[in-house]
Amino acid sequence: MTLEASMCFAVKNSNKPMMLTVICAIAHVTVKNMPTLYQHKEEKFFLNDEGRKEPVPSIHDPPIVVVPSYNEEDWLPLMMDEGLDYLEKKKKQDPSFTDEVIVLNDGSKDQTRKVAMEYCKKYGSDKVQLFSMVKSRGRGGAVRMVIDTFISFCV
Repeated sequence: MTLEASMCFAVKNSNKPMMLTVICAIAHVTVKNMPTLYQHKEEKFFLNDEGRKEPVPSIHDPPIVVVPSYNEEDWLPLMMDEGLDYLEKKKKQDPSFTDEVIVLNDGSKDQTRKVAMEYCKKYGSDKVQLFSMVKSRGRGGAVRMVIDTFISFCV
């Protein structure tokens, strides 16, 4: 049975496990290697609320919320206010709950960095951190870079 015939058969007969197998097979055959990411020295640090560089924390630290941002100076305050409000309510419900928010500035050309620094100053760098990329990598590339950075600090 060809791949196309298998897919049609799986869809027609609502055979979900078979459909999933076919989709995985297609993904496996068509996937390409991920590009190598190059990280600048400046990207191994975040700026604290005083504007000083600090090393990125370990992935084993408290839950981390990553906020990818590229030219989001208008949107960022709304998202941060709503998100931080939610996290504060969660902390009131469970005093042992801790968290961190990382604003991932993906090489923005507007005032995104400045807006994010205002939140760092307001909440402190133990709560909100700014991680700035030297150049834009796109949301996926930027998030991957942060995750790779956290993992490399753990190893």
